Amino acid sequence: MRVKKKKKYNIGGKGPAKHSVSGPSREAADKKLDEHLRSQGFTSGRNTEGVPQYKLFQDKKTGQYTFRQQ
Repeated sequence: MRVKKKKKYNIGGKGPAKHSVSGPSREAADKKLDEHLRSQGFTSGRNTEGVPQYKLFQDKKTGQYTFRQQ
């Protein structure tokens, strides 16, 4: 008798979760992103070679700025 393998489903998205950093102002979000990247081992924050690309968005309702990984 053959055993069927269970199928794995990715619920809620196509790939792994992307990282995002938010702040009430652009400067605050930029500072949080640099701190996050330094904690990941990138010594110069966003200026380090090989850093993942982040794009800046602003929520129109709250005015909050968010950097999302591309």
